[in-house]
Amino acid sequence: MIREYVHESLEAMGYTPLRRLETGETAGVMDRIYTAGLFVGLSVIGWRTCFCYETRAAAEAALQSWDGHGDPPGPWIKQKPEERRGPWFATEKADG
Repeated sequence: MIREYVHESLEAMGYTPLRRLETGETAGVMDRIYTAGLFVGLSVIGWRTCFCYETRAAAEAALQSWDGHGDPPGPWIKQKPEERRGPWFATEKADG
């Protein structure tokens, strides 16, 4: 009952799709102003971390294929609130 309430509440807030990761945390995707966020550690009072992707499709693909361990797959841009840039960012800057 509580899990259903939390799931429904998170969907009502705009986190869709939602998925329970192997780590036990709930993760979901929500559009942001300029990016799409893969939010991890979701609860009705907040989230633990967010990985920003350029597109919603990329964030949703990462959510579906990620087990919750390490970093999520795909070209994420930045992790918040850690302010950590994605691994591809340094490569892009060095090449261009």
